[in-house]
Amino acid sequence: MGTAVHYSVLVIYVSIGRDPIIGSILGSVFGMATNYLLNFRFNYKVKTTHTSTFPKFFVVSLTGILLNAVIIFVLISLMNVYYMLAQIIATVLNLICNFFGNHFWTFSGSAHE
Repeated sequence: MGTAVHYSVLVIYVSIGRDPIIGSILGSVFGMATNYLLNFRFNYKVKTTHTSTFPKFFVVSLTGILLNAVIIFVLISLMNVYYMLAQIIATVLNLICNFFGNHFWTFSGSAHE
């Protein structure tokens, strides 16, 4: 769901004539918020509070947002790759990094359903 939110923000931002790199960063932030709420509520039986899980999730997500921004910048600005293809490539890499970071650190110790 976070990816859908991310892509929706990106497409809307670009469709109004704005920079796809900024649109991707904004989409990442909205996708991060969506993913945190859904992971906390539905994917993991979290026995702790938001106070202990959100800072970890934020670090993992911020790392992912920075990675996304670098990949998008390099692919679009330096390699002239179409913005949606660049975003798909960045998404695949980020999904892998974010999954492992959140599964083994943010929500570690939580019972996974």
